[in-house]
Amino acid sequence: SNVIRIYTILPPEFYEALNYYNLHNSDTKLYVLQGVWIEEPEESNYYHAKIQREFQKEIIDVLNVIHGNAIIAPRSGHASGTYASNISPYVIGIILGREWEPKAVSQTNLVNTTNHYTGQFISVNNATPMEVWLAQMMNFTVLYETQSYGSHRPVSFVNWLTLDPMYHTMEFVENKKIREYDNDKESIDLRKFNASELFAPGIFASYHVYPYYPDFIYLQKEYADAINRYGQKDNFVGYLRDLKAYHPGMPLVIAEYGLPSSRGNSHYTPDGLNQGGLSEKEQSDLSVRLSYDIADTRCAGAVYF
Repeated sequence: SNVIRIYTILPPEFYEALNYYNLHNSDTKLYVLQGVWIEEPEESNYYHAKIQREFQKEIIDVLNVIHGNAIIAPRSGHASGTYASNISPYVIGIILGREWEPKAVSQTNLVNTTNHYTGQFISVNNATPMEVWLAQMMNFTVLYETQSYGSHRPVSFVNWLTLDPMYHTMEFVENKKIREYDNDKESIDLRKFNASELFAPGIFASYHVYPYYPDFIYLQKEYADAINRYGQKDNFVGYLRDLKAYHPGMPLVIAEYGLPSSRGNSHYTPDGLNQGGLSEKEQSDLSVRLSYDIADTRCAGAVYF
C-alpha cells in the first residue's frame, strides 16, 4: 500500500503522524487521497443555499488543513484543533462528496434547469443540473487552492454503479417490501467534464465498485459471462471492462472495493462474491482476485475498503 484514502478532515494528530512517517521513510512514503464530506441535502436539492454554503466551507477547511494552515473550532461529530502540519506534497488528489443518493440527484435535476458551466479550470456542457453543480464545486476547489496557495492537484468526485453512465437492463426487487430506487434512472457522466489548459493536473474518475450491488452487476449477461485471468467467470472484471471503455483517455480510480467477512450476508452472487458470510481466508483470496481484475483492466489505481 502506498496511498491512504480519507473521507473527511481527521484530527491534527493524523496529519502530524503522516508527516513524521514520511520524513523518516523517504523510500516508502505514504500518499493521501483527501475527501471532502457532504451531508444529504435539504429538500433533496444540492443547489439549496445552505448545502452549497456548508460544502464550500468544508472544501476551504480541507485545503487549509492539508497546507497546515487551519484552526477548526470544536463541533459535534467533526474533528477540530490546530492544523500546522503541511502534508500538501503528499496529497495526490481531492475527491469531493460521497455516494450521491439517486433520489436526491433526481430531485436536483427536476427543480433546476442549468445545463452548462464554464469555470476557469473546469467546464461541462450538455449536462444535467447535478453535473453542472459538481463542475462548479470542482472549479471552486481548484480556484481556492490556486489563489490561496499557488498550487493545485487532481480533482474528482465520488461516483458509483447506481449513477454510472452505462445503460443496464437488469433490475431485481428481492420482495414486495423492498422497493429499491431504480438503479439505472439517473447517471453522472464524467465524459462531459473538461479541464482547461490552466489546470494541468486534470480530473480523474473515482468509482466505488463492488461485485454484489446493485443486482445488475451479476445479472447482466455480459458481466456474468466475463472471464478473468484465472479462466474463471468473474462479473467484477466484466463490469470494470465496460466502465473503463466508457472513460477513454481519463484515469479511472476504483476508490472503494473489497468483500466483507461479516457473519451476516446482505447480497449473494452466483460466483460467491457475496456481501458477507466469508471467512477471513475467503475474504483475502477473493480480494486478491478483485485486485488483479482492477490491474488487468488498466485502471489508474485501487483503494481497498
